[in-house]
Parts: sequence; C-alpha cells; structure tokens
Amino acid sequence: MKTPVYTKDWGKAVKEIVKICSAENGIQIPQEVKNPVMRSVLLIPRFSDSAGIEQVRREFDPAYEKVKPHITLVFPFSSVFTSMQVRDAVVSCMAGISPFCLTLSDVIVKGSFLFLLPVEGKDIVIKMFRSLYNGLFSPYIPHILLQEEFIPHMTIGTCTEESAQVRLAAARSMLGKYTAFIDTVSVEIIGDNSQSIIESEIPLIV
Repeated sequence: MKTPVYTKDWGKAVKEIVKICSAENGIQIPQEVKNPVMRSVLLIPRFSDSAGIEQVRREFDPAYEKVKPHITLVFPFSSVFTSMQVRDAVVSCMAGISPFCLTLSDVIVKGSFLFLLPVEGKDIVIKMFRSLYNGLFSPYIPHILLQEEFIPHMTIGTCTEESAQVRLAAARSMLGKYTAFIDTVSVEIIGDNSQSIIESEIPLIV
C-alpha cells in the first residue's frame, strides 16, 4: 500500500488514506464526497397497532426516541459511498424479493438485549441479509456474524444480567403478536447523537 504523506491535518490524512485504500480496491470515490457517513439498512414494519411494542421500548430501550422499531439487515457501517451507490446496491440485492408478511411474537434475551423475533417471514429476512452482505456491504459484516448465525430480530430493550429475567417477563406480559406487510427497505443515516435519519426507501417489486 502506498504510504500517505505526513501531515498534521488529521482530516486531510484520513481522506488521503481512504482514497488510497479505495483506489487499490477498485472503488471509485466521487469528488463531492467529503467525509465518511455512518449508515445501516433496515426494515421498518408498519403495524396497525404497535402500542405494546412502544410501551416496552419506552421503558427498556434507550434508543426509543432516536429510531423507530426496526429489523436491521445491514448493521451500522462507515463509508464514503454516495447515497446513490448505496441505494443502487440495495436495489440490486433485493431483486427477486417480493413484498411479504412479517409476524413477530417471541421475546428472548440475547446478551444485554431484549429481542422480539419473527415467527413468519423469518426466512425471507435471512435471505435479504445474506444477499446484502454478498454485495457492496460484504467488507462491513460484523465479525461476530462470521462466527454466529444471524438471528432476525427487533431490539425492544436492553438489560443487565441482574435485570434480564424481570424485564423479559415484563416484556412478554405486555406484548402479543404483531403482523406487518413489508414492501420497503430503508437506508438510514446515523446522525449526531445516534439519531436515525431515513436517507432513502427502496420498494420491493412484486
């Protein structure tokens, strides 16, 4: 790899390193790109009644006011891709996947999180996840997902080892079965203070 010229301007140095690494990997970076952007790719179900989910998240999820209830397909990653490059990649990966029904009902504890799991539509979510990480986003797959199987889920809260069982029981008592028709994939920019900003929405084609 070519060695960047020494500079006291760290912003300039980072941009130079990104430019060199991208060139060596055949990635074209438009001139207008200034800084890396943190993004993720999501499913945002629109339930007819999500009061139970909102109640649990309000009590147990620190991100309640920052992001809507969602299922993550591509986990947060930082890149200099343009919005169009990301959108085109998602469109390409979603080819052949039609709108579908998603039903969630099971609640589990996974590490320090409460997960609401799909009981219908799970296989399609896994297919979407695999397709996206076989494309443009393959270098950004979290290391843990190279070791463990991906579990489609909606994060509805956090917990400690001590509070896990109490919060799990509370969540199960407040939640029922939730069904949504999924016809859109969303690209999210993670802004200041982890605030979610929807950058684009890609429709699934029938």
